[in-house]
Amino acid sequence: MRGSMLLVATFVVAACSPKALVATDDAGSGNDVVTPVDVGAPVDAGSVVDVVAVADAGAPVDVGAPPPDLGTTPADVPSATDAGSILPPWDSGPAPVDPGTLGTPAWAALTLRVGGGCTAAATCGGDVVGTWDVAGGCFDLPVPAELMRCPGAAVTGATGRARGRVAFTATTATRWSQWETEAEVSIPALCAAVAGGCGAVQALVRMAIPDSACVAAAGGACQCAVRQTGSLNDVDTYTVAAGQIVSTHSAKRWNYCITPGAATHLVYDDASTSGVREPGVIDLLRR
Repeated sequence: MRGSMLLVATFVVAACSPKALVATDDAGSGNDVVTPVDVGAPVDAGSVVDVVAVADAGAPVDVGAPPPDLGTTPADVPSATDAGSILPPWDSGPAPVDPGTLGTPAWAALTLRVGGGCTAAATCGGDVVGTWDVAGGCFDLPVPAELMRCPGAAVTGATGRARGRVAFTATTATRWSQWETEAEVSIPALCAAVAGGCGAVQALVRMAIPDSACVAAAGGACQCAVRQTGSLNDVDTYTVAAGQIVSTHSAKRWNYCITPGAATHLVYDDASTSGVREPGVIDLLRR
């Protein structure tokens, strides 16, 4: 997900860079969306903005004791769904596996941090054997430096939700999950004009992420909505060592911590040093 967000910002603000002023007249130029552009370090925009998701999370989840801290809570910004999304509702389809007698887990809201800020899971360990449902989590939405080349361009809101289940035996982990995030990006009139209007901005954004849309806003600006979704369904053998869950098949590693004393919550994140990391810090509730 981090790579996709970087691509979106790169395509949007490419229209505002000096190079884009030349490329606008070149009808034969294209945009290579296969290799992500190196966007460099994120701009220090002051304190991290915490976007608390308010998407419909379905039936309430009894989370028992408070989960471990997933990060500090800076100022909120409006949810992307406060004024209604410009994208149609996402159909996640049925659960990818038979949920059995426990039933399908409810959707849980995700906390989305603009510019980073999700605290990595601790490595306090604990006995993972049992069944756990997704109860929440935290995803990072980085804001690359290129986004700021067009004055006023900004992420103005975001929402996210997830559902899933992890079942551990003494040697095997069975996991499935689905997640959705949606971010709103405001594109100032200057960039929109250089790109050729909101339709042209939308075409650029969709080259990176097809599930997106841009509409005209006040004063010639554009408001874009970008939705990213994902799913996971796997079975693997594992071991536990030094506060990490280690796959014996792929050698991937997850930092994890079960709530000391209560043993009701398990927080984990992908700490692998190679390959594509799974997004987010995930909070699970023991069934």
